[in-house]
Amino acid sequence: MARRTPSDRPLIFISHFSAEQEIALKLQELLDQAFLGQVNIFVSSDDRSIRMGADFNGTIQDALKATRYGLLILSPAALRRPWVNIEFGALWVQNKPVTPICHSGLSPAQLPPPYVNHNGLSATDVRALNKLVTNLAQDVEMRAPTVDWQPFLDVVQAAEQGARHRDLDTVAVAVATLTRACSQPEFPQQLRAGGHQYTLGDHEQGAHAALAVLRDHGLVEQRFQHRTQGPSGPGKTYELSGTAAYDELWLDPAFPGLLGQALGRPVPTLLEVSSGDAGQVREDHHLERVRPGAPAATAQRPDEPETLRLLEAAVRDAWEALSHYRSNPPVNTAPLRRQGQTLRERLHAAEEASPGFTAAIGGSAGREQMWSDLARMNDVQPAVERLGQLIEDLRARLRLPLN
Repeated sequence: MARRTPSDRPLIFISHFSAEQEIALKLQELLDQAFLGQVNIFVSSDDRSIRMGADFNGTIQDALKATRYGLLILSPAALRRPWVNIEFGALWVQNKPVTPICHSGLSPAQLPPPYVNHNGLSATDVRALNKLVTNLAQDVEMRAPTVDWQPFLDVVQAAEQGARHRDLDTVAVAVATLTRACSQPEFPQQLRAGGHQYTLGDHEQGAHAALAVLRDHGLVEQRFQHRTQGPSGPGKTYELSGTAAYDELWLDPAFPGLLGQALGRPVPTLLEVSSGDAGQVREDHHLERVRPGAPAATAQRPDEPETLRLLEAAVRDAWEALSHYRSNPPVNTAPLRRQGQTLRERLHAAEEASPGFTAAIGGSAGREQMWSDLARMNDVQPAVERLGQLIEDLRARLRLPLN
């Protein structure tokens, strides 16, 4: 086919927010190479897309009008950025084809509407990325090229690691801010138990912003109770409960350290709490979470580590999700993937807690392949079968009665 002039080349618009520009620029580079420069690829972070001195907003508006295809670089953080939503909305109202590319813990199935209606893909799913290139080639009337995605995968992995650390640090600062505002030194542990009431003065804008951070990250459930009038002025009383995602923060060994830095004092890890170093906190605030409708917990054995109880709960939850999936296979496999990921994290935490734990549950051979299958869930049935095998093995070794 004849080479197109720059003005005749179809435009692909890559939407992203500033902290994730490396992903967008690497995708732009690979697509530009793959399509031999015969497609214009707009990225606002690229000085070739927006030249020095140009009207920034006007250039973006013109690109959105001219684009043939939109690609959205999406993470939980990106979804909270107004410009990403504005750019998607502009493409959406023009009925332009759009593909969300998800990373940093966000899966296509977790996208909110109307994003979820646009057949998103995972940024680490090579098969889906190749299909995307095929679709792009058809849309711009070119032959589908072959792309080496490894450089892109490397950039995504680095970005995900950086985003995870930034999120942990942001959450740690928010928890520390609320701890000081509530004058409750044990607030981080109390939040795991849930059901505690805290009063925040209207003037404490930093504390209200910190609560919004935890809420936006899906880490806390907030129930407004009533207005109050305190010595320092009016305020609001809330009942706060940490979610399962907040519980899982404590399985990350980096989180207690970051929280300790934000508070200016040591914070016990999950293992230290369970071993008795913070026994009073554990006794008073009931760190074990009970699912709604679950039977009352049996008496805790004093030698039973917190990680083991968490693992047992994860096995039961994964078993329930798997049983429901087998009896009524849903289109959305995200809940099953989340249970598999939770089981993975808690199993790893239990293994770290005790040098003999790995041997006690039958060794680790073959489990990494299971985790890989569960994380991708490309071929659902083998992943379901592997999860079932793992649950059954753990159930037998932990002597858990599962019906």
